[in-house]
Amino acid sequence: MMPMSGELSLFLTLSGALGMVAVLLFNLVRRRGREEEAEKKRQRRRGREEEAEKNRQRRIGREEEAESKQERKIRQTVSADPWEINHSSIKLGTCLGEGFFGVVYQGLYNNTPVAVKTLRRGTMAPRDFLKEAQIMKTMEHPNLIQLLAVCTEEPIYIITELMKNGSLLDYLKVRVGRLHLNDQIEMAAQVASGMAYLEMKKYIHRDLAARNVLVGENNVYKVADFGLSRVLQAPPMLCNQTNLYYISVGKAIFPLRWTAPEAIANETFTIKCDVWSFGILLYEIMTFGKMPYPNMNDTQVKRMVPDGYRMPCPVDPYCSQDMYNIMLDCWKENKNDRPTFKTLKMSLRNVRG
Repeated sequence: MMPMSGELSLFLTLSGALGMVAVLLFNLVRRRGREEEAEKKRQRRRGREEEAEKNRQRRIGREEEAESKQERKIRQTVSADPWEINHSSIKLGTCLGEGFFGVVYQGLYNNTPVAVKTLRRGTMAPRDFLKEAQIMKTMEHPNLIQLLAVCTEEPIYIITELMKNGSLLDYLKVRVGRLHLNDQIEMAAQVASGMAYLEMKKYIHRDLAARNVLVGENNVYKVADFGLSRVLQAPPMLCNQTNLYYISVGKAIFPLRWTAPEAIANETFTIKCDVWSFGILLYEIMTFGKMPYPNMNDTQVKRMVPDGYRMPCPVDPYCSQDMYNIMLDCWKENKNDRPTFKTLKMSLRNVRG
C-alpha cells in the first residue's frame, strides 16, 4: 500500500471534521426544534388552562348574578307585600320576656296589640330569615301562631298575634293542682293538631317545647317559632355562655333535652325529631313545667339518652299510664317507629286516667 500524500491526508481530516460539525449542527437544530415544539405545547396548554379559568370565572359570575337576581326578586316580592315593615311602624311597649336569642315585647301595629320578638344582632342572617319568612307567612292553622309582619333590618323584628296568657311553660307553672287530666289532654291535642299541619306541609319545627307554645283566651294553644331555629345561629359572644335550654354544636344551636339523639349526632332534623320533642313536651305538660331529665346534667343526658335511657313515668304530679305510653312511643330509638302527629292526635283522645 502506498503512503498517502500530504494533501489527501489533510483533505480527509477536514472532511471528518466537517462531518462532525454537520452532525453537531443537525443535533442542535433537531433539539432546538423539539424545544420549540415543547414550548408551543406548553403555550397551548397554558392557553387552554387560561381559557378554562376564564370560563370558570364567567360561570361563577353568572351564578352570582343569578343568585343576586333571585335575592332581588325575593326582596321585591316581600317589599311589595304590606307585611314587610320598618321599625318605625311598630311601637314597642311592655317587655313580655327575654330569652337566649332576644326579647319579646307587647307592641302596637296599625293600632292593634301584637307580640314583637326582637332578635339579638348576629343571631340570624337577614337574607336567610327573609327566605324562611316567605314560607312561614303561608302557614295558617288555628293552632299555629300567625305571622303578621317582619322587619328584616337588624335588629330583626318578628311581629305575630298576641297571646294574652303567654307561654305554655309559664302557664303550667302557676297552675299546679288547678288543671285536670282533661285540660292537659286538650293542650297536647291542640299542639299535635298544629304539628300535624306542619307535618302535612313537610315543614320541620326543630324546637318544639312548652316555652314555644303560646296560650290565648278560651283555652286556645298555638305552636310558635316554627322554622326559626333553622336559621338561628349563636353569636360568638353567646357561644360560651351557660344557657338553661340550648347548647352550641359548631355553629348550630340545639335545645339538648328536647332534641332527638340522631339529630344531635348527625345535625340533621326530620319531622320524627319533632315527634321526639313532642314526647318531651308531654312530660312538661304532665309535670306542670318541670325540666326534663331532672337531677341529670347535660353531659349525662348526652351520654345516657343515646344509650337507651328514658325518663320514668312521672309520679308527682301523677301521670296516667296511657299518657306515658304515648311518650315512650315518641322516644323510640328507631325514628321510623315513632308515630305521626296525626296518629298522636287520635291517640290523645283515647287517654284515660
